[in-house]
Amino acid sequence: MAGTEWKPELPSTEKLQKILEEYKNCQYITDGIITLMCKLMKLQFFNDGNKRTSMLLANHELIKNGKGIISIPEKHKVEFGTKLISYYEDENSLEDLKNFIYNNCLDGISTD
Repeated sequence: MAGTEWKPELPSTEKLQKILEEYKNCQYITDGIITLMCKLMKLQFFNDGNKRTSMLLANHELIKNGKGIISIPEKHKVEFGTKLISYYEDENSLEDLKNFIYNNCLDGISTD
């Protein structure tokens, strides 16, 4: 990803399974879906399209559960990218990224 010198760890099915297990055990649907999306983006499981694929999966789950849809508005793309890089570089930035997505990029029903 441009704008950082962060390099992903090698993805593994074990890491993917751990992320999916955390998602299945999440108490709040919307939070779990946004967390899943962010962690899949960072996992870099695919050679290309990790953000798009992760968002597609998240939107599938959001729609299935009646919780809206994630779309990054043009006016928030730079800030989203900055927060995503911060999360890639520091796991402790995950909540900041999730709050940004929840408050600026989630449209529709999201009552949990």
